[in-house]
Amino acid sequence: MIVLKTEENGKQTLLIKSSNLLVTEYDQSTRELLVTFNNGGQYKYKDVAANDFMRLQLEESQGKAFRTYIEKKYKFDKLPTVNVEPIKEEINKLLNGK
Repeated sequence: MIVLKTEENGKQTLLIKSSNLLVTEYDQSTRELLVTFNNGGQYKYKDVAANDFMRLQLEESQGKAFRTYIEKKYKFDKLPTVNVEPIKEEINKLLNGK
């Protein structure tokens, strides 16, 4: 479930409440998709078509859409793991209206 969608300078960011996904950041100019998982793992997917990112947004399950339209289709680089606790706290605040 998408909790928050923002767009700034051609970059779309989604905060996601999912068993696997946490954040996606899509840069329309470079066609790169940065994905942060609940465990802190980060991957940058290359040359992602805008329509595949749109599909990820429109599906009922972003995790399932990610596996179908992104994970198995695009090359990626693994990035360093990040601390996701502040992001999870922000999502919980948004969901709880605090």
